[in-house]
Parts: sequence; structure tokens; C-alpha cells
Amino acid sequence: KVLANAKSMSSEQAKEELETLRKQRDELKEKVRLAEAETQARKEAFEKADDAVSHAANGRLIAVNATAQENYSTALEAQKERVRLLKEAKKGLGEVGDLIGLEVNMRCPGGYTPDMLNFAHSVSSYAIWADMIVYDNNYQDMNKKNYYCAYYARRFWRYYSHSYQDIMNKYGNRIVDKGDMPYILSGAMGNQYFVGIFETYEEMMEFKEFCSK
Repeated sequence: KVLANAKSMSSEQAKEELETLRKQRDELKEKVRLAEAETQARKEAFEKADDAVSHAANGRLIAVNATAQENYSTALEAQKERVRLLKEAKKGLGEVGDLIGLEVNMRCPGGYTPDMLNFAHSVSSYAIWADMIVYDNNYQDMNKKNYYCAYYARRFWRYYSHSYQDIMNKYGNRIVDKGDMPYILSGAMGNQYFVGIFETYEEMMEFKEFCSK
């Protein structure tokens, strides 16, 4: 701009214009610096959250593996402080010393797993459940086409070779669900997710590699 108007500017005007441009440049640099600092802070926060989730998951895995290697009596002995044994006979519950299960978790798996079961087997697990409640039988057609169903989620703060639009352009006809994960669940489940169905295992793994690159 200074060069274009140099002929019509005095030396003093040109200096003032140049100084204005330098200030604008410095302001832009500062904005970029602040944006980069904010991005780095968010990245570090998400990485800490990822580490916390990974450590917790590893801890549970170790605990499960350790318990699986013990026999029943050893496991019971180790858990005595946490197990409440009957101190007196209770009609309808059991005798003194019996170990009673007061709660059994028999619900559907969490998250989008029921939907993935539906997509994978071309069925409605909700309709199956309703049949079982009403008729004590399953009247749904269980011989429909089967697929490999995959869930893949990405982090907002990570940089990927392929954009959201690249994924949709390549796998749009295979994507059966997509969206942003609620923040409260994103620590374990990722920020932006895709659920796809595939004819073969190899196609499913290619999808995973494409999304993660």
C-alpha cells in the first residue's frame, strides 16, 4: 500500500503509514501468539484428561486380570473387608454366613453400543426387548444381513491428514451415525465420532486408518 501511494505521499505521510502498518502487523502477531498459547493449553489439558482415563482403564484391567487368576476362596478372602455377610438368618435371603447378591446389573451395554448392535445385524434390539417383555419371545427376523460396525472418534485439538469432509466424501455411504460427543463423555469417548458399517473386516480397518491418520 505504501509503494502504491508513494508518489502521492509526502515523506512524512509515508512514514506515518508505514508505522501504522507495523502496529497492525504487531497486533496480528500478538493475536496469533495468544491463539497458539490457548491451543497449546487446551492440548495439554486434553492430554492430561487422556492420561487420567488411560491410567484408570489400565488400573481396572490389571485388577480384573489379577482377580481372574485367583481361585474363588482366595478372592473371597481378599475381599472380606468389603463383603457383608449375614449375621443372622433372614427369611427370603439366606442363612448365617451366606453370601447374597442384592443387585445384578443386567442392563444393555452403555453408550451407542445398542445402536451399533442394530446396525451390525440389521435389527432393532429395542424391538427384541419389547417382544421379550410382552410375549416372552423374540419375533424379530434375525436372519438379515450382517455387517462389521465400527465406532471411531477424534480429538478436536489433534491435527489429522483427512478432514471431516474428506471422511464424508470417502465413506458417506457407510456412515450410519456421526456427531459431537457430549463434553461429559468426551474424555473417554473422543470429541467427534463416526459410526460406520462395512462388508469386510479389511474395509473396517481401512476406515479406522483413514480417520486416524
